[in-house]
Amino acid sequence: MNFFRGAKVVTEGDSTRIVLENMGQVDVPPLYVERAREAAGKNLTFGLRPESLEDKALLPSESQNVSSIDATVDVVENLGSELLVYLTTGGKTILARLNPRSNAHVGGNLKLHVDNEHLHLFDTDTGLAYF
Repeated sequence: MNFFRGAKVVTEGDSTRIVLENMGQVDVPPLYVERAREAAGKNLTFGLRPESLEDKALLPSESQNVSSIDATVDVVENLGSELLVYLTTGGKTILARLNPRSNAHVGGNLKLHVDNEHLHLFDTDTGLAYF
């Protein structure tokens, strides 16, 4: 799992997001909004599995939301049925399992779509999982 320390919960009107400093932001789906708001202001770590990331360029525009992470590609391992891609974002190395049709290439920039139905948020100090 990719872990992002220093995550912040931001609520503006009806919209609640998790902001990852210098990396991007993720919309919190309705299922998790109440728990995310409970976590606001605490020392948080955001967790995201490699399979919850997609190359945003491969998605139809109507299925894209603001949940994205901008990253630079460091390593691409082509496994045939998938690509394992190591990327750097905000000074941190992360791993994504991408569709083999992705145009990910070493040194290139990639906008990753985050599947916001599979998010994990933890209290960094206590280890409590909010979701």
